[in-house]
Amino acid sequence: MELKGTCESTSLALQLKQMFMATVFAKLTKVAAKPADYPAPEGFIDMSQNREFLASFSLTPEDLLIPFTHFKVKVFAKDPKVWHEYYYPPFIFAFKGTGILHLDDWANNIKQARRQKSIYYQQTLKIARAVLNSGKKDLVCAVGHSLGGGLASAFSRLAQVDAITYNAAGIDPEALGIDCQSKSSRIDAYYVKGEALQALQHRLEHRLDNLSFYRFHLDLSKIRPLPQTLGAMHVVNAGLTSIDKHFVRTVMRGLNKELLALRQRALEI
Repeated sequence: MELKGTCESTSLALQLKQMFMATVFAKLTKVAAKPADYPAPEGFIDMSQNREFLASFSLTPEDLLIPFTHFKVKVFAKDPKVWHEYYYPPFIFAFKGTGILHLDDWANNIKQARRQKSIYYQQTLKIARAVLNSGKKDLVCAVGHSLGGGLASAFSRLAQVDAITYNAAGIDPEALGIDCQSKSSRIDAYYVKGEALQALQHRLEHRLDNLSFYRFHLDLSKIRPLPQTLGAMHVVNAGLTSIDKHFVRTVMRGLNKELLALRQRALEI
């Protein structure tokens, strides 16, 4: 879609591009979580088992996993025949989020929340250092949902690459030994208004109205502050309960609503 070159249309075009990328990249977090159920979307090629490709970053397929855990990173390449002028950066590292029944995922969530060392985060930083030292960081970006969003944020800051996260776990710079305030990378952090994790981490103003667990309401003032989500925060609206709003499928509904609204505005200019 081509918009006339007014200030308003230029701003809207940038918003459309940003929202489109966020909407499409969210699909990659589902592939990272359940690759058997969700193949790579059109326009993306799964490079996670391509040893020659990963070697260009001094990585192997084994580096993208931790044995006997549910830690997982998927690496995708954009298909240039599909992406054309939006080809760069061409490679996306997608970090798997929390599996509801995966106790090791929860254990690493708790360790990070308590500012303790986590093997998930340590492995993520190992991958980030490899990307940084490869000299090819400008070809890479990262995505992740929930725990995966926290991992993508840590990866982003250390590797100095941009990232898009969804209802992301917060991270603590001292616990990880990285500069989380670095301006060398941009993180766009999307969250659903009233979602449980963001309300806990940021003590958002709408928490008492929307943070509910069935018939129970949580007084956040009595909870120790948790590490906060990194990046520029972008709110979307979708879902019913605070728990439902956490799932990536709900985030995607909110993103699609925002994208449709922006497209409608563009048609009216």
